[in-house]
Amino acid sequence: MKMIDLTKKRCIKYDRRSRRWSIDTDKLNLDKEFRFHIGQARFLESPKTLVILKHSDDELWLSAIAIDNIDFCVVFAKDPGNGTNYLLLDKRGVEDSGTVTEPPVAGFNASTNHGRAPLIVRFSDKSSGEITGWLWDFGDGTTSKLQNPYHIYLKPGTYSVTLTVSGPGGYDTLIINNCIEVEQFRFRWWK
Repeated sequence: MKMIDLTKKRCIKYDRRSRRWSIDTDKLNLDKEFRFHIGQARFLESPKTLVILKHSDDELWLSAIAIDNIDFCVVFAKDPGNGTNYLLLDKRGVEDSGTVTEPPVAGFNASTNHGRAPLIVRFSDKSSGEITGWLWDFGDGTTSKLQNPYHIYLKPGTYSVTLTVSGPGGYDTLIINNCIEVEQFRFRWWK
């Protein structure tokens, strides 16, 4: 498989009239020209993840494109909807196409990040993407599978909190080090 880095090149153009994308092979230094159009999508069972494209007006910006030794080309194009559209190309044109769901992106916040024990903290999930599962690690040996859990910190200390979210496209983990600081409870005697 030959990988071509196109980080700062404009190699693919979209013709609005013909509704076709074309790859500028002069910029790729290839001996073949690949043309394709985005049509009806069929799901390919095991696509090869090789390239991600970002769409801006009439052009796609490539980070990389891969062409294998049997004249195949796999291209990923970002879909503003639920996933990533991909096209599997060969020298004849579109061979197959479909949508691949991207993994979710983990994110959260805490109702407070410091206080005296026992400290009650509500964690709010701020993750994005299609999510089917949550796993929280509160840093004190306890976990939760709730989306927006409450947790009580009983002992003084500094705690890192981890959230792992999962979905059809995969999973993502966010670790916030030193997220919660719990101080010792102090008794005061009043006269």
